[in-house]
Amino acid sequence: MSRISIDELVLLDDESLGEAGCVVDWRSAEDEVVEAFAERLDPEDALAWTEADGRVTPVYRGVAHPVPLTLTGSDRYVMIFSIMELIRDKYTVFRDADADGDTHVFHVLRNDEAEDLARRHPQWMRKHLEALVPGVDGFSGLDVPWLGHEDHAPDFAAKRRKLDQDMGHYLQGARREMEAIAAEAMFGRRPEASERMLPRQWAAAAAYGVGAVLFGLAATSGLAGAAKAIGALWFTTGLLAVSAIYHLALVRRMRRTGWRPAVWVRVVPGAVIVLLMFLAPQLLRGG
Repeated sequence: MSRISIDELVLLDDESLGEAGCVVDWRSAEDEVVEAFAERLDPEDALAWTEADGRVTPVYRGVAHPVPLTLTGSDRYVMIFSIMELIRDKYTVFRDADADGDTHVFHVLRNDEAEDLARRHPQWMRKHLEALVPGVDGFSGLDVPWLGHEDHAPDFAAKRRKLDQDMGHYLQGARREMEAIAAEAMFGRRPEASERMLPRQWAAAAAYGVGAVLFGLAATSGLAGAAKAIGALWFTTGLLAVSAIYHLALVRRMRRTGWRPAVWVRVVPGAVIVLLMFLAPQLLRGG
């Protein structure tokens, strides 16, 4: 891509301005970064690259300059800052003022062009460009080393490792949430919610089952006395037994399909308790 003049640069719309710069994505390879900047330099300032053992080395004006790459996602900016160091005697690098997210755009101007732009179009420059200060990875916010400043970020490795771990946990959580949302959309269920509710349903089935046994024993032992009270005990026993069977059926379906009971389903046990409360006075009168 041929370089454009300052007068042409200030007339570009936002989309064209972005296309005129060096576009670097956080997933870009280091050789892609070198090539993007090479296209913005004068022919006599040839910028190329070599690769050995998975490491890209920029070659500026025929001289190779090993860069302190970290073999992490921060190497995009490590390479950018290193290129800035190589060309700073003749060029100034600016970042698009609207740069954010996964992709950043950089503009390479000769030093005399940068001075001319600041003098003739200061308002446009403040609106569209920001001076790129080396040292901070624009994607992660971490301090990074670069060519000639290899000791700039002595704790980089530890901080980057923690950042990657945190990001990994975040992505795992986001993936699980998306899977749950997809499952709910397709099957009306969220597996993890179903798993959380299983112990509660087992406990409800057990409680109602024990209650049915106790009331059944009371009905058969003759403790209640009056026939009305015995009838109420048997009726209560039946309600509790049905409730236990009902919750066992819920457990069976939840384990088989991952189904999560709707809200109204969870109201049924409460309704059973209300019925028992109305029956309690009858039990007392019968005794």
